[in-house]
Amino acid sequence: DEAHRTASIDCGVFPLIHKDTEKMHIAKRLYMTATPRVYSQTIKKNIEETGILLFDMSDETTYGKEIYRMSFAEAIQQNILVDYQIVCLGVADDKLYSLIKKNYYIDQNNSITDYVNNYAVKHAFEKYSIKHAITFHSKVKQAQLFSERNKEICANIKSYFVSGKLPSSKRSIILNAFKNSE
Repeated sequence: DEAHRTASIDCGVFPLIHKDTEKMHIAKRLYMTATPRVYSQTIKKNIEETGILLFDMSDETTYGKEIYRMSFAEAIQQNILVDYQIVCLGVADDKLYSLIKKNYYIDQNNSITDYVNNYAVKHAFEKYSIKHAITFHSKVKQAQLFSERNKEICANIKSYFVSGKLPSSKRSIILNAFKNSE
């Protein structure tokens, strides 16, 4: 899984799997990803002109033939994924917007933007009658702090935090609690 990480320009550790075949004796490879990385012809041409190697998942010489593809719609129909809706919120208040742009820190870990994000989730839950939501964060610590703030700000909304650093048994318990929450 996560095979799309091996598709990139020739730098970093992930593309090494394609090049160092003398050190890695591999009879067969199975690349799996939910998000195949395929570059446009323009990007391929521009990078090719620089002489840098580009690994693209449409290259059958490197990745082999695609043996199975499932669309999001099919995964939803088969109950592998749940149907979802993306809600994006904006800020209309000029004063609040200028505070967000300055990103003042309220304490050592939390900025005004962090709190606005929590209040935006609260607002979305109330406005759209949302039952479950997943938020994404660029850093694990930010996700954990978001969950902790949410428990204070939105007492009526259950908030959970999971990370790949947690043991799988604990992640499973948390995800089941999320799934079964009202």
